[in-house]
Amino acid sequence: MNDFLNQADKICRILNSYIWGTPMVLLMAGVGILMTVGTHFFQFVHIREWMSKSIGSIFSKKQKNITDKDSISPFQALCTALAATIGTGNIAGVAMAVSVGGAGAVFWMWVSAFFGMMTAYAENVLGIRWRIKKNGKLQGGPMYYMEYGIAHKLKKPIIGKCFAVIFSFFCIFASFGMGNLVQINSISVAMESEFGISTVVVSCIVAVLVSVVIIGGTAGIGRFTEKMVPLMASLYIAGTLAFFVMNYREIPRVFSTIFTSAFSGEALTGSVCGIVSKKTVEIGFKRGVFSNEAGIGSAALAHSASSESEPAVQGMWGIFAVFFDTVVICTLTAFVILSCTTDAASVYDSSPDSSYACIDNGCRSADGKQVLLISDKEN
Repeated sequence: MNDFLNQADKICRILNSYIWGTPMVLLMAGVGILMTVGTHFFQFVHIREWMSKSIGSIFSKKQKNITDKDSISPFQALCTALAATIGTGNIAGVAMAVSVGGAGAVFWMWVSAFFGMMTAYAENVLGIRWRIKKNGKLQGGPMYYMEYGIAHKLKKPIIGKCFAVIFSFFCIFASFGMGNLVQINSISVAMESEFGISTVVVSCIVAVLVSVVIIGGTAGIGRFTEKMVPLMASLYIAGTLAFFVMNYREIPRVFSTIFTSAFSGEALTGSVCGIVSKKTVEIGFKRGVFSNEAGIGSAALAHSASSESEPAVQGMWGIFAVFFDTVVICTLTAFVILSCTTDAASVYDSSPDSSYACIDNGCRSADGKQVLLISDKEN
């Protein structure tokens, strides 16, 4: 069994070096830059507009009532998308980015998020524009706007269908990897470390809980995430903000380190000397995309089920999702990590438990880790 796992690990590493290497990072960044320039830096120039029409709209008296029981509200769509992004990528992912690419990787995560906002916007706009209603239920996502959008634009349906099939095929495999294995590994390892509960037991419990939610369909998932994601995010933000306030003296040093390391590329742990800036940039972009999933297409699957009929408005919810996930959550996580004592440096590695240990060490309280466990359970 160990030989099989070792071989599988080698194959995955080889594939990862090709699929998730520099070319893919450049492609993802390039699309974001293209969309940003094409929309005249909409995410920056019109920040007030997309804020008011996304998260601000839930406080408005002009909210639309959902008439279709099989659709979900824009806010539920946001929560469903955030449920898949807030968690491992914001905690273990940030720690890994800092350990490998240095504190400067956080800066490049911000850059990735800035351009990724418009990538997410485009995904949602296309998702709403080319979704269909089948058996009374809204269905959309990359495979639909590839099939119907490309067919409409190029007048060659076969090309669109080929792209749709290819995306669907790889999306299934991605759902096992970055959509399931990473999350359950983080949850089970942390639960075993903190409470001594077997990883097998934790995995079985999570599987049962997830199945109960999924059985309810898109509407059921939306109702569940609408309640759990705000609670999960609030607990995590409250904990990290409390740490932020208690360690306010560290604010200048932490942010100075982030900006200076962004171009020097020195690893925080000091274990890897002379890491070039290219590595810092690459790690920052990779972890940024892993955190907010902008450009991957998964978020568009959730947003396409929204009751919102205006593509541009749902696109603004995508902008907010990336902003909240990376600029807010990841920054708070990074501050906690970079504020840790020098003793915490020894626990920076790729394992999820080491990330929790580092943050827990910084918070000086087991309660901090328990909040992190809640956020990973949601993911």
